Formats: sequence, structure tokens, C-alpha cells
Amino acid sequence: MCTINQYLISHSLGFGDMDIGAVEAFFKAMGYTLSAHHNCANQLRQLFHYLYEHGYTSTDHALFVLKDQYRNQCKIPTTYTEEEIARVLAAIERSSAIGKRDYLIVLLAAEYGWRSGDIVSFRFSQIDWDNNRISFSQSKTDIPVEYPLLSSVGNAIIDYLKYGRPKSDAPEVIVSAEVGKHGTPLSPPTIHSIVGRYMRKANIAHWKEKKHGPHSLRHSLASNMLKNNVSMPVISTVLGHQRTETTKIYLKVDTEKLALCPLPMPALAASHYREVMPE
Repeated sequence: MCTINQYLISHSLGFGDMDIGAVEAFFKAMGYTLSAHHNCANQLRQLFHYLYEHGYTSTDHALFVLKDQYRNQCKIPTTYTEEEIARVLAAIERSSAIGKRDYLIVLLAAEYGWRSGDIVSFRFSQIDWDNNRISFSQSKTDIPVEYPLLSSVGNAIIDYLKYGRPKSDAPEVIVSAEVGKHGTPLSPPTIHSIVGRYMRKANIAHWKEKKHGPHSLRHSLASNMLKNNVSMPVISTVLGHQRTETTKIYLKVDTEKLALCPLPMPALAASHYREVMPE
């Protein structure tokens, strides 16, 4: 359990002796990486909860394991450039029925930033052809969103309906052409596989080592909008975020603007630095 037993024994401590200072001293002594620190802290909380609930300690020492910001610090989205996304779309052979379906799927993820759940549940009733818009409640958050019906998306929908969609009474726009599943809605893992397939066909560098599903296209849409100086509230609206704070994660990937933020390093005048730093 995160070597806590060895630490306690070597310092002549028991679980009842743990407080904030002792817990922090333990982590300092271990010298964990950020991720290892986070995982160990979670394990310690579970251990301390167990000891307290079963009467081994009089206090729930899990209170002394302070929360960290691991999720916020390490969660850097996978993104692709506008040129890479254009190559992915161009890699789709649109002359076949499957190609027309796949093109529509990738386009919805790239142009609107839709999650796989929103793509598979996309219904005819959500399209307002007269007013050129698409409206629905997001599958993940149930937050209502509205999008302009872009000409590229509208044309892709029509092309798929006329020449690619199997005959089906399903209310969903996109359905399977696979034998045994003919005319039924797709599953989210299928959407992920489709996007990954065209990442490979487009020869996108290091796509296997990166996230390469529809969510990566959602991240890419946000980061590319940010690079094009679209405001955070607008990006939040496009992604269907309730709070702009949620969208700020994309600031981490805009390296060009981040490079403008650092303050200049002042000259080091102290003799100590002149001695240890090379000329």
C-alpha cells in the first residue's frame, strides 16, 4: 500500500499517529511523480477509511490526505491541426455508400465537435431544414445545443440519404449497413473505429500514440478556434459547456499564445550565480 507500512515502521509510527504533517512528510520522503502521488493518495484514503470504519483508528485519517490538482494539471487534450483534419476528410472515398456514411460521421465530429454518443443518436427530428439549424440535448450532459446547418454538413446528409443510407425506419440518420445489423443505429465504439481508420489512411503522424477518436476532433475544433482568436464564451457555446472554466483546458495547447505570456528573466547580479553558471 504505497510503501506506507515500511515508512511507518522505519519511523516508529502507527496509523494512529498520522496527521497532516506526517502524511506530507511521507510523500516528501517518497519523492513520487505527480501521477504516482495522486494514485498513492487515493489508496491511502481508502485504507484510512477502512481502518476507521472497522474501529482500528479513532479518527478517519483520510481527512489528512490533501486533495491535489492532478486532473487539472495533467489533462492536456489531444489535438490535430486544421491541415491534418482536412487530410483525414480527404482520405474518405465518398463514391461508395460506406464512404458517404463515414464522411458524414467524421464531418459531424470535425465541424461541430460532436461526441460519439451525439453522432449515433442524431435524428431526423433534430434537423430544421427550413431554418437551417440542428437542435438537440447532448447525450452526455443533457444540455440543449443548437448549431447552424452548414452547407458542407447539409450536403453530406443529403448525399448519404439519397445514395448511401440503407432502407430503414429507424429515427436515427446514420445506420449500419452491416449484415445482421442492417438499418440499426451504430454504437459509439464503431464511431471511434471509423475515425481511427481514416487517421491511418491519411498518414497522420503518431496517430496511434495519440487519442484518435471523435473526441480528439472535438478537442481539435476547440483548439483551432482558439488559435483563430475565437473567444472562450463562443467556444464554450459550440461545445455545449455550461461553464467557460471547462473550456479553459484548451489554453494549455495554444503554445503560440502561451509563449507570449512569460515575463523576462531579470539579470542575475549575485556573485553566487556568476560562480556556478557557465559563461
